[in-house]
Amino acid sequence: MTYLQTQYFLHVAETKSITKTSADLYVSPPAISKQIMLLEEELGLKLFYRGSRGMELTPAGEIMYNHFSNQKTAFDSAYTKAKSVSAENVNVLHLGVLAKWHLWDEFHQIRQYMKDSPCHADVEFHSCFNPGGDSKLEKGELDAVICLANDILIYAQSHELKFREIARIPKVFLYSVDSPVARKPGLEPADFRDLPLLTLSSKVAIDAHQNNMNLCHRLGLQPNVIFKDTLEDVLMAVGMNEGFFICDSWLNPLKLPDMRHLIVPDTHSIVLAWWAHNKSPGLNALIDCCTSLIRWPNSI
Repeated sequence: MTYLQTQYFLHVAETKSITKTSADLYVSPPAISKQIMLLEEELGLKLFYRGSRGMELTPAGEIMYNHFSNQKTAFDSAYTKAKSVSAENVNVLHLGVLAKWHLWDEFHQIRQYMKDSPCHADVEFHSCFNPGGDSKLEKGELDAVICLANDILIYAQSHELKFREIARIPKVFLYSVDSPVARKPGLEPADFRDLPLLTLSSKVAIDAHQNNMNLCHRLGLQPNVIFKDTLEDVLMAVGMNEGFFICDSWLNPLKLPDMRHLIVPDTHSIVLAWWAHNKSPGLNALIDCCTSLIRWPNSI
């Protein structure tokens, strides 16, 4: 067994979700599932079963969870001590990104470019849902964020933030494979006219609902609206065929086998934003990498 396998196992056990683990660790769901399967095969034990609340530990899984947790605690302690006495001083840049984006290949490219650049910097990725309201950015814990332009523009007006557009990506209608439109040939937006629109409440995403309704009206739709308080609730409702969701084409669940999506004529602007006063070594290289060198998927 490998250290990576045990880390995936521990994280899935704690989140009860391969999808959530995927978003937190920036690793594809199939890669996580494969490593856990290999761990089960090597141990000759079934560690999880899928219950009503997600991935649940079996009795054998509970025992192995306690064992691996103790191992991880000991390893983390040793690693911290080893790192503190290391003579190597590695410059680390902290980049915030939306947790649900499917951009693992691009993140690996960024990290490799930064390591090979003259600044020899490493990049650590951090989840942030709404950068404009994220305390990590305001406290200076993040050197930069990749986010939706709508999430940062108003915030940037009252703060010393610089930003640059890095991509424009399509919006999509996300729906379940069990939806009545799922098997319709030549699917188009008008086919969603009888389905409810699932959307985040204004408390979570101030502009999201109005932007979604404006898009629907431009497409000739007047859907009934079902509000949810979290993105996880929205995605669960989509999976249970309660309606469709308007999102961007980088969303992780687009890659799940029980989801389908239709590209619609609208886009999100994606920006890289950073503090104007940030003098971190390697920040300029990170800006060049994200704005000029990375070929972002689905960019228009």
